[in-house]
This record gives sequence, structure tokens and C-alpha cells, in this order.
Amino acid sequence: MIHKRKKELRKKVQELRDSLPLEVREELSERIAENLWSIPEFAEARTVLFFISFRSEVDTLPM
Repeated sequence: MIHKRKKELRKKVQELRDSLPLEVREELSERIAENLWSIPEFAEARTVLFFISFRSEVDTLPM
């Protein structure tokens, strides 16, 4: 039951992300990266691991 609800929620979130215009997704990705770099622990970290973004996810390459 929980697995099914999580799967449905993931699908809804993906559909919402996919529906955003590319320009909006790019702007939001940029803002997320700026916020992340403003965190001292992140900016000073020697190693940070990321997943490579896929489709309409937040662009992680600039991070």
C-alpha cells in the first residue's frame, strides 16, 4: 500500500516538474545551486557526491 502511494506521488511530482517550462527549470536550478554554495559547510567541503540529474530534475552539473 505504501509502495503504491509513494510510486503515485513520485509520478505526480515528475509530471509537475515536466510541465514547467525549460526557462523556469533552469532558473530554479540556478537558485538552488546558489543557495547550496552559500552554505559554508558545502563551500568548504573537500568532497561532495551528487547524482547526475536526469530529465527535468534539478541540474546538478554546476554544483
